[in-house]
Amino acid sequence: DDGDFEAFTGRMLNDITTHPDSFAKVFGQLLDCLPEPTSPVYSNATSKAAVNRAMATLFGLAASQSGAAVKVRGADDPEEGGPTVAVLILGYGGASMLELATVDSVYAALHPTWRTIMTTRSGLNGAAADAMHRAQMADVADACSDVDMIVVQSMSNNGFGMWQDLAQSYPALAKKVIAMVFDCGVMVGADLDEAQWFQVFSKTVIGVMVMASATPGGMKGLNTARRRIEAACKPLAQLVCDQSADGGISLRGDFFESM
Repeated sequence: DDGDFEAFTGRMLNDITTHPDSFAKVFGQLLDCLPEPTSPVYSNATSKAAVNRAMATLFGLAASQSGAAVKVRGADDPEEGGPTVAVLILGYGGASMLELATVDSVYAALHPTWRTIMTTRSGLNGAAADAMHRAQMADVADACSDVDMIVVQSMSNNGFGMWQDLAQSYPALAKKVIAMVFDCGVMVGADLDEAQWFQVFSKTVIGVMVMASATPGGMKGLNTARRRIEAACKPLAQLVCDQSADGGISLRGDFFESM
């Protein structure tokens, strides 16, 4: 049932947002939904559609190891008499607060009076997840409400997609931008072929699995998990290419629309 599934994705996003240490457990539960590479489900259209949904959800989960969390660092009272500056650090697909903290440390060293706002957009969707995404953007906008200038550090497609959402939802925010840093270039999804989409899906999910220590059975189970993920990514890549050829990628959620 679509309503039940959307509620499920909303609970997942809420769990990893409020309890970041639960990411590996949630990831493992979704990974268990993927069949073995030799499973007969891959020769059945109905079953393959279910695998595509599970794999797309796993990819969406992997987009943000920190869910919809927003972390703000910086003094509440800006330097007296000077302009106030905030830096938006918008994470790439697969980022966590741990990765974003390394970028934040550079700003802390070079511009200690600047505020930083760190967040990464999830690829999960549905009514509950969408509501959390809107709340995430509201938290970012609120953290920028009292500053004069904004620097946007956009990481890859996921970061730029988050910025597009923010700029459209909060035009006043966009008017404060004085500089943008494109950290990891943005790719154009319509120009990707099936093999390239396969690499996007499989490398992102496998990379996050390793970074989050979410491999079932530890690193000894890496190859088994990798084969299951790669088998599920092949039909998903084909689906995305077919939909793109028909006039646009239509997998649910804004996550794919900016790719």
